[in-house]
Amino acid sequence: MRRFVVACVLTIGLTAPPPGRAAEKPSPPTDPKPATFEEREKAYPQNTPRDAESLALPRAGYAAQMPPGKVAAGQLAVPQMPGQQHRVIWQIVPWQEVHAEFLTRCPAAKTDAERLELGRWCLAQKLPACAGFLFREVIRAHWNDIGHSTYVKALRPWRKLAERRPSPHTVDLPVRGVWHVAKDMTGHHQWKHHALFAFDLTIQRDGKRYRGDNRKNLAAYYAWGQPFYAVADGIVKSVENDHPDVAPGVLGRYEQANSIMIDHGGGVFAHYAHHQKGSARVRPGDRVWRGQELALVGNSGRSGVPHLHFSLSDADYFSIPGRYRYEELRGTAWVERDGVDLRPGIYVRPAAGVPQRPADTSVLPW
Repeated sequence: MRRFVVACVLTIGLTAPPPGRAAEKPSPPTDPKPATFEEREKAYPQNTPRDAESLALPRAGYAAQMPPGKVAAGQLAVPQMPGQQHRVIWQIVPWQEVHAEFLTRCPAAKTDAERLELGRWCLAQKLPACAGFLFREVIRAHWNDIGHSTYVKALRPWRKLAERRPSPHTVDLPVRGVWHVAKDMTGHHQWKHHALFAFDLTIQRDGKRYRGDNRKNLAAYYAWGQPFYAVADGIVKSVENDHPDVAPGVLGRYEQANSIMIDHGGGVFAHYAHHQKGSARVRPGDRVWRGQELALVGNSGRSGVPHLHFSLSDADYFSIPGRYRYEELRGTAWVERDGVDLRPGIYVRPAAGVPQRPADTSVLPW
């Protein structure tokens, strides 16, 4: 399983398309409310016949077997894979005449430099999905060498495009009780395609994450040993559960982070990381339900202090902005938030109707 670390989000201003040309738009989000795994899979645009002519773009690394192509109205992007098109198709957008030129140019862009240049041409033509496809291909070629200059050149423009395509579904928080969304003080979340929109959840009181002066003691941390939960129902794809927890302040190895990855349907995958060694309650292939306990917060891998690292991604392990149902603390009042992403530095708790931890174990920020 590929590794992940965390990242921040940048905003981008949208400009109007050239006169006479409609801006290329991805399919709109499906029902943002919680749904079953099967409902999310069925509603996913990649799995349904097209209402009009469209352009289908493959997932990263699939272009050699399934290059970008035109899909006729009433047809599936991959007719021989009913209900499974999303396994190879990344995005489908309404067809425009300029897409014909893109399809002509695309096979000739074989090197990283040529793909980056064609990606810039797509941006100039107001074809964000086409540009995103090309930048993803370059990132894929270097995703085992994060920090490579070519990787960075592709990551910067892709990051701006990715922010415009949040999760098509709203999910719950993966925790119960009151938690703090930690700020990414080092900016390390911004370096990785698989962690741009991830966040770290901790528990803190009076500005501290641990009791007393015991910052070297794992058990003193409020988050240590707290359970975390599935944000929606789904199927467990992978579990790593045997790596040791490291002492607070000691950075372990990236590849030694215990983690759980779940396919929540409709192209949305969740990654839960740094749990305690041996605490996983699920195995690969398990069906899980919304709110099911998955494991206990730990400090495995390159963690520093006990916390839950959480992110949503697409099937290619590219990070996507989230949509969550939760309550945010503003002053002394809790404000309901529905269908929006989290922000660093805020206190959150599950939305009304989602089970809370008992009041005597909730850690409030005051």
